[in-house]
Amino acid sequence: MFFACLAPGIAFGASAQLTTGGRMGVIEYLLSQGITGVVFALLSGQPLIILRPTGPITLFTSSLFLP
Repeated sequence: MFFACLAPGIAFGASAQLTTGGRMGVIEYLLSQGITGVVFALLSGQPLIILRPTGPITLFTSSLFLP
């Protein structure tokens, strides 16, 4: 389960890193996954849910990036 959740974060983080020229990458994606997962688990009462980035979120981030 760990690797199933880690793989999209690395893949989409690498894609964002190429698109943003290194300003946002794998570390930022993994950090945001961890922080939002903890906040969601504390506020929603569902500690076993897994949040991870998706393709549309990565495309949205890439389209909003202004070089």
